Amino acid sequence: MILAAIPAYNEEKTIGKIVETAKKHVDKVLVVDDGSRDMTAKVAEQASAIVVKHKKNLGIGPARATIFQKALELDADILVMLDADGQHNPDDIPKIIEPILKDEADISVGCRLLNKGRMPFYRRLGFRMFNKAISLAIGEKIADTQSGFLALSKKAYKIIFYTDKGMGISVEFWHEVVRKGLVFQEVPIVINYDVENGSTFNPVRHGLSILSFLIKKIAQRHPLSFLGIPGGVLLTMGLYFLWVVIETYSATRKLGVGLLVIGSLGVMSGGFLILVSIMLYVFSDILLRIEEEIETLTR
Repeated sequence: MILAAIPAYNEEKTIGKIVETAKKHVDKVLVVDDGSRDMTAKVAEQASAIVVKHKKNLGIGPARATIFQKALELDADILVMLDADGQHNPDDIPKIIEPILKDEADISVGCRLLNKGRMPFYRRLGFRMFNKAISLAIGEKIADTQSGFLALSKKAYKIIFYTDKGMGISVEFWHEVVRKGLVFQEVPIVINYDVENGSTFNPVRHGLSILSFLIKKIAQRHPLSFLGIPGGVLLTMGLYFLWVVIETYSATRKLGVGLLVIGSLGVMSGGFLILVSIMLYVFSDILLRIEEEIETLTR
């Protein structure tokens, strides 16, 4: 069974058409109404979609988590996700699911940057920067890390978990894909950017959300590098300043109070950061082992 799932927030003007078109290519359509204040849920129901409502707006992360949970309940063989605002063309669904049907990939992603289309220059530049940053962070080259048009096999959506609520889910998603060894393909698609008039998309907020999640993930997964290296630098500088104070005092019998304070602060803060990084490294390793055990049990 092929399930198309659409997270939606105040999309009453477009959701009906999206559902109707998607129904031509899939067995069932699911709409997760993420606390909309308009008629999104009612319009989706009238178009014969399965509708799950969030009482309040929780964000794209929880919306996707709900989609994965419902896909498991419906026992979908393939899960297709697309946006509700009309940017994605549901008629591209057959192209998106083809690599999974041919058993060539666990995940198929609609990639905007493989098809020049009409992406505005500022967005193309921004997305390229995001893609390079995320690709470097997870160690895998990905052309379009921000795409919301993708298909997942049952094997894939059963083992991917979301914890972030904002746009950091794009980082979290690809981190999960790479960490769990899932095979993916990127398929060229064309986006309808005309629907962005009046859009609430904020590139600055989007970028900050991704950056904050990247920093959080690096701190969680690589605490020795994230905290230990700065701690080592501070400790070294502090010890150097203290050595200068001792050498100066030995030669002149004058105590450099300023350098003494700076050196002491450097040693204390550096030592503290190193200690915290070691503790986080140990806890992170324990948590990773627990996650692996949970994933093994839930397969």
